[in-house]
Amino acid sequence: MKVKKFLIVALMAVLSFSLMACPEIVNLAPEIVVIQDGEVMQVNEIVYEHVEGTQFDPEAMLQHLINEQGLAGIDYDQSGVAVGSERSYENISDRLVIETFYAIYTEVDDVDDSLLGQFKTDDNGDYIYDTGKIFLISSVFGAGEEVAFTLKLTDDDGDQIILPGKILIVSAE
Repeated sequence: MKVKKFLIVALMAVLSFSLMACPEIVNLAPEIVVIQDGEVMQVNEIVYEHVEGTQFDPEAMLQHLINEQGLAGIDYDQSGVAVGSERSYENISDRLVIETFYAIYTEVDDVDDSLLGQFKTDDNGDYIYDTGKIFLISSVFGAGEEVAFTLKLTDDDGDQIILPGKILIVSAE
């Protein structure tokens, strides 16, 4: 009788501990990081220097941030338990967008009310840039001025992260 009680208690303890070690997998948001020499580093703000009086292009800015500063959008593999600090991830930098420079439907536009406040798109469904905002950075703002922007990353599950940034206008020297 004592052996049966002991076995039942031991079995319950083993089952309890094994179930506690298998929590439900919750998808975490992707991350915007800087990768230098293969090392992933957290980033809190992005800074981009734009030369005063030159043509500003949001896509070129984004490519510069990725290629020259090591900025990357990553989504960690969450399909299993990660042992230690080395976790595998997928590079999803192609999903980074700078929404600050997209044109937005307003009451001036002849559109359905449901589109008001939404980003404008062309016939292919691609977002359209606001040429007025781009003109301000290209021609109006002078050296020393700053322009705030936001960088957004969305993963396959629809989770998002938004990171602030600033464009510093620098002199052409």
